[in-house]
Amino acid sequence: MKRFLVLLSLFLGLAAAASAQSLETLLRRLDQVIEGKEKYNREKEERINGIRSSLAGIKQEDRYGICDVLYREYAKYNLDSALYYAREKAAVATDRRSLEQSWMELADIYTNAGEYGQAEELLGWVTERSATYYHALHTLYSAMGATSVIEERSVEYATLKDRYRDSLISNLPSNDVGYIFAMSEKLNETGRHQESIVLLTNHYNDPLTSENDKAILDYCMATSYRGLGNREKAKWHYASSAISDIRTPVKEYRSLQELSYMLYEDGDLSRAYRYISCAMEDVLSSNTLVRSLEFYPFLSTIGKAYEKDIERRNMVQRTLMAFLLVVLALLGLAVAVTMRQRREISLANESLREVNRKLQETGYLKDEYLYQYMEQAAAGMDRMESYRRRILLAYRKYGADKLASQLEEPLDTETQQRDFYSNFDQTFLHIFPTFVEEVNSLLKPPQQLEPKPGRLMNTELRILALIRLGVTDNVKMAHFLRASLSTIYNYRSKLRNAALGDQAAFEQQIAKIGTIKLDNNE
Repeated sequence: MKRFLVLLSLFLGLAAAASAQSLETLLRRLDQVIEGKEKYNREKEERINGIRSSLAGIKQEDRYGICDVLYREYAKYNLDSALYYAREKAAVATDRRSLEQSWMELADIYTNAGEYGQAEELLGWVTERSATYYHALHTLYSAMGATSVIEERSVEYATLKDRYRDSLISNLPSNDVGYIFAMSEKLNETGRHQESIVLLTNHYNDPLTSENDKAILDYCMATSYRGLGNREKAKWHYASSAISDIRTPVKEYRSLQELSYMLYEDGDLSRAYRYISCAMEDVLSSNTLVRSLEFYPFLSTIGKAYEKDIERRNMVQRTLMAFLLVVLALLGLAVAVTMRQRREISLANESLREVNRKLQETGYLKDEYLYQYMEQAAAGMDRMESYRRRILLAYRKYGADKLASQLEEPLDTETQQRDFYSNFDQTFLHIFPTFVEEVNSLLKPPQQLEPKPGRLMNTELRILALIRLGVTDNVKMAHFLRASLSTIYNYRSKLRNAALGDQAAFEQQIAKIGTIKLDNNE
C-alpha cells in the first residue's frame, strides 16, 4: 500500500510539472504572437482591401453580398468600418429579410458603442424571431446590465438577458457554436461547471469544429475551469483562445484580459502588464466603448502593481550593485599588494562599464515611464467626456432629472488640457533641462523657437519633445497634441527646412539630445 501511495505521489508530481511546462510553453508562444501582431493586422488589412476593391463597378444587386463580407471582417476589428458596411447593407437590401438582418447587425454595433437606445429601437423594427434576433437582445441586455449603476435596473436587465439567452438556445441546433456558448454561459452562471466542460469538450474534439470556433470554446472552457478552481487549465485555455484572437485577428476580445488578471493574481506582473496593455491598445483601436470602460479597473490595478514591482526590483538591483562595488573595492585593495598597476586599472574599468550599463538602463526607464504617463493621460481626457455623455443619455431616458441636470454641465476639458500640457512641459524639461537651447542650436537663427511668456514650450517644441521620446508616428502625435494630421505634418516639414545642417538628419539629432555618451574603449 505504501508503495502504491509513493508511486501515486510521484505520478501526480510529474503530471503537475508537465502541466506547468506545457502552460509556460504556450505563454511563450503567446508572447511571440503578440510581438508579431502588426504582421497579422497588416495581412488582414490587405485581405480587406482586396475585397473592398471588388466593389468598384459591381452591380447594385450584388453589393449586398460584398458589403456583408466586409461587415463580418470588420465586426470585431473596427467598429466604425463595421457600422459603415452594415448601413450599406441596409441601403442596398432588396428584400425584408436582408433588411432586418442589417438592422440586427447595426443593433450589435450600437450596443458595443454604448448607444443602447438606438439598438433597442432597431430591434423593435424586426419582425422575424430568429436566433440572430435573440442573440442581439441577449448581447444588448448583457451590456446594459454590466454598465448600469442602478441596482434595480441591473436586476431587470439580468432577467431580460437570461430570458433572451433561453430563447436563443431554443432556436439553435445543439451542434451550433452559438448554442454551445450560450448553454455553457448558463451552466457556469448556475455553478454547473463540470457539465459545461463535458458539453464543450464534446464539441471541441469534433473534427468539423473550425479554429475560430475553437477560440470561442477555449474561452468558455477557461471560464468553466476557473469556476472549478483549476487555475492552470483556465490559464491554458485563455492563452490558447488569445493566440487565435490575435492571429485572426480580432481586436474586441476577452481572453487576454482575463489571462492578464489571473497572472496578476499569481504574481507574474511583467506578463500581466504586457498582456493588459496589448488588449487595451486593441480595444481602443476598435472603438468599442463598452469594452473600453471595462478595462480601466483592470489596467489601473495591474499598472500600479507593476510599477511597485519595478521599484522593488530597482531597489534590489541598487543594493546588489552597492554590495558588488564594495566587494570589488575590497578585492582591488587586496590584489593591489601583489598585482601590477595594469591589473588594478582593468578592474576599475570593469566596474565603470557596469555602472555605465546601469546608467543606460536608468535613461531607458525614464523614457518608457514618461511616454506611458502621456498616453494614459491623453486617452483619459477623451474617455471622460465620452463617459459623461453616455451616462447623461441613460439618466435622461430613465428620468433622473436632477442628476441629468448636473451632468449637463460640461467638463472643463480645456483647463485639464492646459494643465496636462503644462505638467508635461515641466516633467520633460526637468529630465532634459537644456532641451530648448540644444534645439535652437540646430536651427537657423531666424527660425529658432521661443515659447510665449508664461509658457515653457510651444507646439513645435512639444513635437520635437515627442521625437526625443521615440514617438515619431504622426497619428500618435496628433492624438497627444489634439491636432490634425496635416498640422503635425506641416510643423515637422517646417522644422526640417529650418535646420542648420543636413535636413534629413535633423530629427535624428533631436532624438540624441540629452543622451549620455559613454566611452567604451578600455
